[in-house]
Parts: sequence; C-alpha cells; structure tokens
Amino acid sequence: MLTTGDGFDWSPDGKKIVFQRETGQCLPNYADYEIFTIDVTTGVGTQLTNVPGCSGSVHPAWSPNGATIAYSRFDAPERGANCWNFDVIYLMDSSGNPIGPITCGNDGYDDFAPYWSPDGNEIVFIRNVSPQNYYQLYKVNINTGTITKLTDSNGANFDESIPAWSPDGAAIAVGSSKDGDYDIWLVNPDGGGYLKNLTNTNTEYDIHPAFER
Repeated sequence: MLTTGDGFDWSPDGKKIVFQRETGQCLPNYADYEIFTIDVTTGVGTQLTNVPGCSGSVHPAWSPNGATIAYSRFDAPERGANCWNFDVIYLMDSSGNPIGPITCGNDGYDDFAPYWSPDGNEIVFIRNVSPQNYYQLYKVNINTGTITKLTDSNGANFDESIPAWSPDGAAIAVGSSKDGDYDIWLVNPDGGGYLKNLTNTNTEYDIHPAFER
C-alpha cells in the first residue's frame, strides 16, 4: 500500500498520484479533505492544499500536460460579489501554488468532479443547481471562462454523476439516470446532448466511467 486516501488521478508521466485525504483536524463533527500527491517510486507524499475551515478540497484531476491540477474547493479565498458558488472548480499548479477559481458565479452552485479534455482547454464537471441535490453536466473553457450545459437535464428530472472525457476528445462518458436507472452514457462534448447508452441491458447501478489511457 502506498498511502491512505481516495479520489486519485495519475500524473501524465506516471510518476505521481494526486488524491484526497481526510486530515482529521475537524473530526468528530466535520470532515476536512485536502489534496496530496505521492511519488510512486520513493513513496514521498506532499500536501498541496490547506483550505481554512472544515470542508476543504476534493476530486483532483491532473491536466494532460502535467502542469496543472483541477479540483473542487469549498469557500475559495476570492469569494466576493462575483464568486458566491459554495463549491467551485479551482486550479493550482502541480506544486500546489494556487491559480484561482474557474467556475465562479453568484448563484450558490456546487461544482464537483472536474475532468480535463485531452487538449487541456476545457474541463467537464457536474453542478448542483437545484434543491433536490441532483447534478447536471457542464463544461468550462479555461481560457475564456465560458460555461456550457451539455445535456437536457434540469436537475429534477434525472441525475448525472462523475464524468470522464474520451482520449480522442469525441465523447464524454457519464453515469446518468436519464432512463430511470443509472447507466453509462456517451455525451456530445460540444453540447449536442446524449449520443448512446452503453449499459442499457444492465439493470445494476452504473456510474463512475473511465477510459483506457
């Protein structure tokens, strides 16, 4: 065993793993997750984030060029008139130096589970915009800040879970309850909606897709 934690992602060069871990500093009443990396050869671990308070940082994802890590962060320090999302997709460099939030807004959204496009220009994520605690699939352009909704979910009729972008950039896989139970669907990354249900014959709970890299 290398270390304890979860929500891991490999660096593009295969030398490190980024992951989240409960620090324990806010137990027993609250959680405090922070982002760490570990060198798979030496076993040396490094803490990258230390968000004030007792919510912290989750769902780290390494950019294709290895220079940047995206993650979901509660209570970004830049919060103000134009940044009142409760959880934002945040960027830092691979050493933990903050870059800033990229999904700020004033609507109190919760943004989670970032996943990079193969060209490194966009990030797909899920957003909670409704009181039902259902999630919808969005993407953000990291150069322009433009946010695009990718399916016809309204956050009440069906739910969408953690996404993954295909290595060729042609599709996004996501767990969705669009047909009543959870299946793995392919979604058009340009905002054209659902393309194909991959697990329609399976009656089990299908979520958290991953592509072979």
